[in-house]
Amino acid sequence: MLSEDMRATRMVYRGVLTVGTVLLLGLFLLLAMQPAAAQTAVTIPTTQSPPTIDGQCDVPKGEYGVAFTDTFTDVFGTGTVYISHDATNLYVCMRGSVGTFDQRFGAVYL
Repeated sequence: MLSEDMRATRMVYRGVLTVGTVLLLGLFLLLAMQPAAAQTAVTIPTTQSPPTIDGQCDVPKGEYGVAFTDTFTDVFGTGTVYISHDATNLYVCMRGSVGTFDQRFGAVYL
């Protein structure tokens, strides 16, 4: 049988080993992480007249004709995002493939 002092000492060692293991694991994960890649800066063009907010990316009519344009890929295919501003508001329009979700949705991380 272990004495009370030996049991208490054993508990302290277990606690120290547990904390040490967690710290080493955290350090390993921190060192294994890849640094974030620097993103290239983009210039958002100024539009002379704001687009009609109607859910349509009317490029031929000129609403987004001068906009910054980029393509993106999601689970349903590729799409295009159009971004412009008028010095007061930022305008974003996204055109993508039709999916199974019947509501329009999207997100832009700025």
